[in-house]
Amino acid sequence: MLELLPSLVWACAAGNALTLVMRARGHRPAGNPIVAAVGLVAAILALVLEHQGFAVCTVALFAVGVWLPGRLMVTAFRLVQQGEYGKAARRMAVVERLRPLPQNRGLSAAWRTLDDFYVRRDPQPLQALLERLRADPSLDGAGLLAMLAAHTRDWASAAHVGATDLHARALCELGQVEAGIEAFARLWPRKMGWNALRQARPMSVAALAFGGRASAVAAALRASRSPPAVAALWLGTAELAAGDEAGRRRIEAVAHDPVNPAIAAAAAARLANPPTPHPLGASALAVLDDLAKEAHAADLLRARSPRTSPLSAALAISMLLVFALEAQQGGIESLPVLRRLGALLVGVDGPSWRLLTYGWLHYGWLHLGTNVVMLLLLAPMVEAALGRAGLVGVWLASVLGGGLSILYLGSEGLTMGASGGAMGLLGAVVMGIALHPDSRGTRTARVGLRVVLMALVLQVAADLSLAQVSAAGHLGGLLTGAAVGALWLRLRPARRREVAR
Repeated sequence: MLELLPSLVWACAAGNALTLVMRARGHRPAGNPIVAAVGLVAAILALVLEHQGFAVCTVALFAVGVWLPGRLMVTAFRLVQQGEYGKAARRMAVVERLRPLPQNRGLSAAWRTLDDFYVRRDPQPLQALLERLRADPSLDGAGLLAMLAAHTRDWASAAHVGATDLHARALCELGQVEAGIEAFARLWPRKMGWNALRQARPMSVAALAFGGRASAVAAALRASRSPPAVAALWLGTAELAAGDEAGRRRIEAVAHDPVNPAIAAAAAARLANPPTPHPLGASALAVLDDLAKEAHAADLLRARSPRTSPLSAALAISMLLVFALEAQQGGIESLPVLRRLGALLVGVDGPSWRLLTYGWLHYGWLHLGTNVVMLLLLAPMVEAALGRAGLVGVWLASVLGGGLSILYLGSEGLTMGASGGAMGLLGAVVMGIALHPDSRGTRTARVGLRVVLMALVLQVAADLSLAQVSAAGHLGGLLTGAAVGALWLRLRPARRREVAR
């Protein structure tokens, strides 16, 4: 396996280089995310094995050709939804240079004119651009014209464009709520990939808001990390559509917000034409139920900051404190010190307190940093799905299960580290995605499971390739965490959110 690593890294580097060249020439090669992901993992393995040249080459190509333009584009569209047109235009200008695809052309210029219109109070650039686009018969010109109509709230024009999201939103804004909600269903086919979900999720907020689903709107806004002003506007819309006048006070506060003129103008327009409760047919209600499930699933599976998960942060801090104790006792890479503090020695130790203490000890900074990062990524998701008691149960059981697996199935030697517990968290995440009532059976869950299973395959490949990794400990922790997570959800099922009709 190790002999094939340089060839794998160079093959992935060549794939990423070819992708970069093709995108620079205006093409859009398929399959690039898989090539990029495999190339990045190969680069990490090469770095661990001290093949620095391979690693630097692949990571650089991945960053310039794939990660940077993709990240800038996602950020730009999020800023547009928040009314930050100037910031979005600057990011999209970089994307247009790195990835000059037809669908990207003209966006930065259009967003600059919107920034002039709302922030600088200068309507002339926008009027000039609109006149030029009306004379442009191309599809790209029509798309830009429709986008500008939506962002200037010319919903009568936006309702007659080909873009499904703009058409559906315009119908809702014009009072044709049932038709607009049913139009949103075309954005949610039964089978969707990661990128399609990421693009469609923010679009569903309008349908949920005009349908009066306040809890689902809040979940979708949390998943997309919307700023407070945008969240207040859409929550107020959902409350008004449900007949709750508290929504008017939310929107009034946004309408007097001087920080974001574009969102303030949207709030003022909403107050001038507030939504009202609409009786909906069975088809529209089914669409709303579907969108609400996806919103709650996205909220459950979203990445969370350790700041919002004190227990996860406490576990990470406990590892850092034990690592400081290692240093104080004589060395972070001293095997006698690690043995004295509680590391597990296969072939000598029987079941004892060391089956837990080994999970807090680490050999060097790289070992510690890898496990702490995995903990901070996975533990908040487990806490969201199973609660704090569930997180503690999964962590302790996974460390114990990994230790027993090492003791009876591992190779002889001294073993330490929290990777068994981290793999247990990964197993619990799989069970949470598959079994939690907020995610079970959703498109978001299917995509999340594919991503996690890909990570597991790569982890198994690393376990088989690197002698320093305890495959037995990883496997024992993974299976224990999955079993405890499934049992926890079965014995203490999370209450499914009620669907308001």
